[in-house]
Amino acid sequence: MLGFIFGSSKPKAVPEAIRSALREKLGSDSRQLDQCQAVERSGRYAGRKVRHVRVFDPRLLKSLAGPVSYAALDTQKASIVFEGHFEQNGGLVISDRRQVAPAPGTA
Repeated sequence: MLGFIFGSSKPKAVPEAIRSALREKLGSDSRQLDQCQAVERSGRYAGRKVRHVRVFDPRLLKSLAGPVSYAALDTQKASIVFEGHFEQNGGLVISDRRQVAPAPGTA
């Protein structure tokens, strides 16, 4: 199951499995997700094999030294809007990473 989510680590449109989970779990707006892309890589979480995924907004990227990849986004944290992983059983664990603007008068 895990290898078939993306098939490569190049940026792609956000897959439907992730889109539906984000709408259901976090109430994400489909229009915002239309503007986003996703990258992934295989790895481990708590000793289990997983597929790590990052959903990012390419409009928020600053200049990169190379192509957009999972690792390249380590230096572009402000562009990551959701991040998580797929378990081997297909379960998705995802966290909201959107930047929240400070309330007026608190910055």
